[in-house]
Amino acid sequence: MSEKLINDMNLLLEEKIDFLNQIYDYTKKQSTAVQSDDNIKDIETFVELKEIVIKKVDNIDLEFFNLINEFKNKEGIQSMEDLDTEKYPQAKKLQSSTADILSLLKKIKDIEQKNCITLNQAIKNVKGKLKNINTGKKMVSGYNTYKNVSNSVMIDQKR
Repeated sequence: MSEKLINDMNLLLEEKIDFLNQIYDYTKKQSTAVQSDDNIKDIETFVELKEIVIKKVDNIDLEFFNLINEFKNKEGIQSMEDLDTEKYPQAKKLQSSTADILSLLKKIKDIEQKNCITLNQAIKNVKGKLKNINTGKKMVSGYNTYKNVSNSVMIDQKR
């Protein structure tokens, strides 16, 4: 029974790796869209695609969490690190898959951080441009007030 649980966990981790690879690909494509400045729609599309896959990963994580707790209770261990790999050789694959997942997550995080920095710089640039436009509007409106002054200058005239 415990071997079946380990096999099920391995299958879930393989599935998670596949989904994380999809997220990684979407993140790289999103990075390209972020660099090109005018592809807001593309950025939104990749964010939405990643959200869909992230929900799938969350479901896998929940299922994995349940299996791992069941396994720990059956084997009477506190951590999967305490697992005897000689008794359960498939546990080595669990460890390997977990290392692969952590590596993928680090790559995704690094790209996401670069994207975030690039987007923040773009936002600052847009804010600066908007500030210049607003300043220009104020200057123009100041000149326009002189144009709108009517010719009715009051001069004291004696009758």
